[in-house]
Amino acid sequence: MEKNLILGADGRVVEQWGSRPHPKEWPTLEQFLRARERIHDPNGRFFHFGISGVVKAGKSSLINSLRGVKALQRFDYPGNRYPFIMYDIPGSGTFNVPADTYFNEQGLFAMDAIIVLVKDSFQDHDADLISHCQRLNIPTYVVKSHTDTAIRNMCEDDEDEIDDPDALLRAKEKYKIEGKANILRNLQLFGLHDEKVYLVNSRSMLRLVNQSWVQLSSDKFAVDEAELLKDLLDECRRRRLPVPEDQGR
Repeated sequence: MEKNLILGADGRVVEQWGSRPHPKEWPTLEQFLRARERIHDPNGRFFHFGISGVVKAGKSSLINSLRGVKALQRFDYPGNRYPFIMYDIPGSGTFNVPADTYFNEQGLFAMDAIIVLVKDSFQDHDADLISHCQRLNIPTYVVKSHTDTAIRNMCEDDEDEIDDPDALLRAKEKYKIEGKANILRNLQLFGLHDEKVYLVNSRSMLRLVNQSWVQLSSDKFAVDEAELLKDLLDECRRRRLPVPEDQGR
């Protein structure tokens, strides 16, 4: 964010991006300065990522489970265990947050990474956000939430008992295939590059974070929680940020 600013005739920021990709639409000076003030990390000590999704997709629940807490609090990491600062980005596609100005208005161009949280179905604004991220080479993690509910529903649809371990395992494996395939199919329909898709639920993530990477073999609804956390930590290491050596293994 510490670049020389050049303002275009319309008052929008046009920066010296060099050969790097730039946003589809330049942010206004106000948007740029607001994003810089929000990020404010002069020593580059933290990995900043936004969590975006439609209203009631479960953004706050995912953030707090990643932080190992249940209550809604500030979104830096308790005790500096991980070098994360997370941002609960308002849901797009509403009257107050129109999709066509969402990316710049929320300062997402300033993030180190973006989690796109999908609750039920992949929607136009999810595709638009991923398109912006791919254009700027911002790492994107497509996360489908509430997987515990989806697995339960799949058991019921197949007329299986949720208490039957074999039936639950079948439903879980079926959902892993169908849930990810649906997202990847939609990415292709929108002309986007494939992104890695994670199936998670906040309860399993909370258990994972609080048990310090203990295997979740006893958690019958855990799917990709450990992989998501590991990939976030790996991206931190790639950016040479300090990550405890015993984390992410």
